[in-house]
Amino acid sequence: MPSTTMMMSIGILVISFILGILFYLLITNEDKERKKKHAENILSLLINFILYIWIGKVVIHMNLFVQDPLAVLAYPSDSRAFYIASVLIMVNIYYLTTKKGLDARHLFNTFVPVFIATSFIFEFTQLVIYKHDNLLPILFLWMLLLIGYVFVYGKWANTLVNVIFATASLIILFILTLLKDTVTFFGYMISPFYFISLLILVFIIIVYSNRRKVS
Repeated sequence: MPSTTMMMSIGILVISFILGILFYLLITNEDKERKKKHAENILSLLINFILYIWIGKVVIHMNLFVQDPLAVLAYPSDSRAFYIASVLIMVNIYYLTTKKGLDARHLFNTFVPVFIATSFIFEFTQLVIYKHDNLLPILFLWMLLLIGYVFVYGKWANTLVNVIFATASLIILFILTLLKDTVTFFGYMISPFYFISLLILVFIIIVYSNRRKVS
């Protein structure tokens, strides 16, 4: 069976994301039905991402899975499972935006505030529960970004705000992972180049959504 620590970590992540979605619902000025639809899209992707992490664990421990499938559940997820889940969720999003008509720009504009709020709540909870002082730099980062987002939201164009804060988040995370080996991302030790890849992805989303808007 899955370990208690692992299940607690997943529980904290889910609760943090739910509170992050609540933050989005409170701050956004869109109508009720659009907010509900966008929040449901993010929640669905979160569920898929967690499932993809489990798939990543199975892929990594395939030999053990063949011998004893339940034993794989006891293994904690590592960065490799996180990378596999990231690739799978990108494929998922690509399918939704190209085949199902999901607007990539709206998804991006919903995800960024949810992501910032979720990150702050997750790291704060980790600090309170596990007393890890090494979380203070990244917690301070998310606090500043969260306060900054609340301050500028509604004063600038929505997409511009989200592009700026998404870019700033990824650049700072990249720098922190270079300077401090102990910095984690949702509990995972992530390579700095992961954040560079996400920066490229943000750029692609912007270009792609603008092309669709023009066409």
